Amino acid sequence: MFRAIRSLLAHEILGAVPASKGLSEKLDDLERDHILCVLKSHHGNKLAAAKSLGISRMKLYRKLQRYGIE
Repeated sequence: MFRAIRSLLAHEILGAVPASKGLSEKLDDLERDHILCVLKSHHGNKLAAAKSLGISRMKLYRKLQRYGIE
């Protein structure tokens, strides 16, 4: 799911973050923001958020660790 989002939105987010960031960093920012939004919509329930994102709970935990989200 994240790969699809990345490829569909890549051209739209180029101006969404400072120009000093590369595309990969911008996409990471987008993914981080999306994860935070989904977590908020599920009131912090990580299992429900992972299901909504279409990823395993463990993959969500790895992404949370990667982005410094607790």
